[in-house]
Amino acid sequence: MNLVSRKKRAGFTLVELLVVIAIIGILMGLLLPAIQKIREAANRAKCANNLRQVGLAALNFESANRGLPRGGEHIFFGTPTGGAAAANGYKLQDLQSPLTLILPYIEQSGVAEKYDLRFRYNQTPGNIAASGATPPIFYCPSNPLAGDRVGGKKDTAGYACADYTTVPYVQLDVNGASSSGYWKSATTGTSYPDASYKDFGSPPTGVSASKMVQLDPAVTGIDALAGLPTLGEIVDGTSSTILFYEMTGANEKMGPPTSNAYYDPIEIAYSKQWRWASPDFSSGMSKKLNNNKAATYTTADPNGDGCTLMAHDCGPNSEAFSFHGNGVHMVFADGHVSYVRETISLPLLRALATRAEGRVEADVNNADY
Repeated sequence: MNLVSRKKRAGFTLVELLVVIAIIGILMGLLLPAIQKIREAANRAKCANNLRQVGLAALNFESANRGLPRGGEHIFFGTPTGGAAAANGYKLQDLQSPLTLILPYIEQSGVAEKYDLRFRYNQTPGNIAASGATPPIFYCPSNPLAGDRVGGKKDTAGYACADYTTVPYVQLDVNGASSSGYWKSATTGTSYPDASYKDFGSPPTGVSASKMVQLDPAVTGIDALAGLPTLGEIVDGTSSTILFYEMTGANEKMGPPTSNAYYDPIEIAYSKQWRWASPDFSSGMSKKLNNNKAATYTTADPNGDGCTLMAHDCGPNSEAFSFHGNGVHMVFADGHVSYVRETISLPLLRALATRAEGRVEADVNNADY
């Protein structure tokens, strides 16, 4: 009898294949969290470096102009055209955003050359075009709300957003109550001449009646670099005074606001606080860090203070906010960056945001420049 030898076929049995797939799945399950942690660590490092560059740009601006960039808002105790003096002062926007002022110091000279500092960001074609620029260091890589922007960086009108801002002043006292005075920050500038301001009358929907007083676009010759805050005014020391920090995620879905917005005399509507070129991009320091984490545009965070992201001073809508876990990156006036935990007490946080030992400084109206 002839014996027929048969070659064995090389390969896996079904059981063996299933075992291999199961092992790969287990390994992937173990590796994925580690990969995500590595990616987030890299994002945190990138974000901290971005903020450091913003801080260094502000200090380079100070070296060139003998003052830090104005913070976007200031207090005015004078009498505006068509209005009356306010007992507690008006909270007003500066002519320019601090991020606009530092453009030449972040390798954005081409954008800065298009921008005319005598006019508002949305007042001339050149300024409008420049306000659509997206400097890379303005954006945190950990931003799940980037999808609510056009291309992750702009609004539908073509104006660019950003993820870093400054506090222009602090109005709440250590107990969180509204104060009749104001604690100035490292970026609080003095006011412009009285004739520069106008009371624009009845507020549109969402705009606070107290914020209808703004710089008058019809007044020419306002100097955006007048009344700059100086390093010498930082009594607390530059290493203990916040300069810029994260406000990651601001976008146009946070408007129109429900209340308390500033007036924009160019668009004759509420100010668009998510645009980096708008002086209204400045942020408050009224809530704890990363407040209202679970809030959406329509629902409040049950563990927060009852606001949605449509309200000012809620989460990334005009408050210090980060998606890096339990803290926020901040750059101080000496240029160092710290990751400040959200467990920091509000009195200490507000003390770090002010420049003069928590004292309410007398306001100086800059009538002559």
